[in-house]
Amino acid sequence: MTDSSNILFNQPVIVEACEEFVERDRLEIRGSFPGLLQDAPMSSTAVVNGLSQQLIYQLQLMMPDAFVSFDDLNVDLLDAAFPYVQSPAKHALQRAIQDRGQTMQINSAYRTIAQQMLLYNDRFNNSNPVAPPGASNHQTGLAIDIEDATGWEVYLMRYGWNPLPGDPTSLRLPRRRHDRSSQQINTRISAALESESS
Repeated sequence: MTDSSNILFNQPVIVEACEEFVERDRLEIRGSFPGLLQDAPMSSTAVVNGLSQQLIYQLQLMMPDAFVSFDDLNVDLLDAAFPYVQSPAKHALQRAIQDRGQTMQINSAYRTIAQQMLLYNDRFNNSNPVAPPGASNHQTGLAIDIEDATGWEVYLMRYGWNPLPGDPTSLRLPRRRHDRSSQQINTRISAALESESS
């Protein structure tokens, strides 16, 4: 473990090896790309799953209450979907899934900065809008991309989820005062990554 000073928050920076992997990641083939993100092929953000798992692990060490897992709900996750959202989002998701009584197919939920960078770099080949890294609702744990969004919309909207204009597969839960802001989460991640690289 490295114990250097984080100037921005005057707290120790925690850096540990990522040894925890979700069971589904051990059973399924997950992609990895050994080069620079800017050169990664863009068929799926799964090419950065190894890096994304490390980033999620580090984030959970720095901010243990920032996100909660929803993989205990009735969901199927695509190969690059990580089952993390903020706690209020999980509760709203759980109630909508219970109401509909079907398995929800999740294309994307929490996105790491690496995943968002890949999507943004390939934005001209994407029919849906893509926010730059640090500006995506997915990086705050308050957005999901799902299959059959129109079928789920009525159930999700009952609990505060709203469709994103111009993006037919995305829904988001608006921020509330008690929720962690994307700026706080992204600032902490950026500060930790900068101190790690110096």
